[in-house]
Amino acid sequence: MKFSYGLLALSFCFVPALWAQNSSNAPELYNWNAPETAETSPLGAASTDLGRAQDLGPLALSLDQAVSEGLAHNLDLMAAQYNIPIAEAAELTASLPGNPSLILDATLQPFGPLWNQTNAGGPEEFDLGFSIPLDFSDKYGTGKKDARAGTAIAKAQFADAVRQKVLLIRQDYINVVTQQHVVDLYQERADNYDKLVHVIENRIGVIKAQPLLLVRAQLARDQARIDLLNNQNALRSAKTQLAIQLGRPPSVNAFRATTELRPAEMVPVPDKEGLVAQAMESRPDLKALQWTVEKAKLDRKLAEEQAWQDVTIQVEASRQGPDAANGIMPALPPAYSWDASLSIPLPLLNANQGLTKTADLAGEQAQKQVDSLVLSIRQQIGDELAQFKIDHDLILEYESKQIDQARKVRDEQQKLFGTGNMDLLDYFDAMEAYNGVLLSYYGTVGSYRNDLAMLKASVGKDVLP
Repeated sequence: MKFSYGLLALSFCFVPALWAQNSSNAPELYNWNAPETAETSPLGAASTDLGRAQDLGPLALSLDQAVSEGLAHNLDLMAAQYNIPIAEAAELTASLPGNPSLILDATLQPFGPLWNQTNAGGPEEFDLGFSIPLDFSDKYGTGKKDARAGTAIAKAQFADAVRQKVLLIRQDYINVVTQQHVVDLYQERADNYDKLVHVIENRIGVIKAQPLLLVRAQLARDQARIDLLNNQNALRSAKTQLAIQLGRPPSVNAFRATTELRPAEMVPVPDKEGLVAQAMESRPDLKALQWTVEKAKLDRKLAEEQAWQDVTIQVEASRQGPDAANGIMPALPPAYSWDASLSIPLPLLNANQGLTKTADLAGEQAQKQVDSLVLSIRQQIGDELAQFKIDHDLILEYESKQIDQARKVRDEQQKLFGTGNMDLLDYFDAMEAYNGVLLSYYGTVGSYRNDLAMLKASVGKDVLP
């Protein structure tokens, strides 16, 4: 049953001043004429002020600032960055050849009396030698190249961690901006219903309006307040998630995202093949897998060369005697001599056959992963471009027709409501339709900004504004 407001026409003279709203009073998503600063590369260092963000309290935070602060203070990235010096330490170790050896020994030492001319033993001998390992298989050079490939993999993997973290920061930031607009919209909705309740309360005793009308308006106001509280809590959660990505304690999240949700200029749908070609050159995870293929080849070569152990050259200087006298013949003075040896290990039993087989299999596995990622990148960019085009066209449609139409319907219904030519439920329908269009618009613009962020991450660099 609908509640007619025909009897209230004369008493609702407040409507022109209280309820008249036009397009200039509607919540704006952004300043349409103000240019937006282009987003910079995510590899820049954070400023000193951002580094002291926890001391600044409330902060007007742009998207570029959020990315810079996250790259400077995100704990996950700090931990991942240690993999690079760890790999460089392994590279340093791999470049070092085997150490020479100093040899000291004493031989022909008697169990009883010293050797003399009456027995066949001796004389006592003391040796000082030097042993030098020589690599004729180039395993140390290959090991250094192999370790360098490991460092390249670590650097590419860290760059990929940065790529993914930048995407998460951008998505969390966009979520905060979107939720800020949603909260503003629900705040306006709650204020409007609150004004409606106050008006009916002030007039109900004068015109004998049905109390049920007041109850219906109160229910709408209470629901609007509940929706506002839920969305305010969602905004707090979004800010907490972004604060964690920025390396801030979750409690230090008193900031407002200032980058406009809708960019000043819409980006035209880019060419798929051009983006795919740039992704093949830029994606750090693809580079990491390609380096893994190269490292597998070096692993195999290293295993083959390590089957040949170092050739050892050994040189010794010896001192023999003196021999003790036997009572008949005089004691013999000491004598000196030298000797040299060459030790050549023969790999008759190659203990590295399993290592070479493992390296072959690892290389084949990495190549399959490269091929799979190439296909995935192409498909991913294609899907993201399709969604990008949908959101792009929807935004233009919303801005060219639907938002203005919803606003006109709302304003017209408000006028009719004030003159008593429309009932309460029709007024509610008009308000909810307008709010629904704006909510859908905000969601579409947020999706469009996420599309841009994902395309940048899929390409591996900021090729789009």
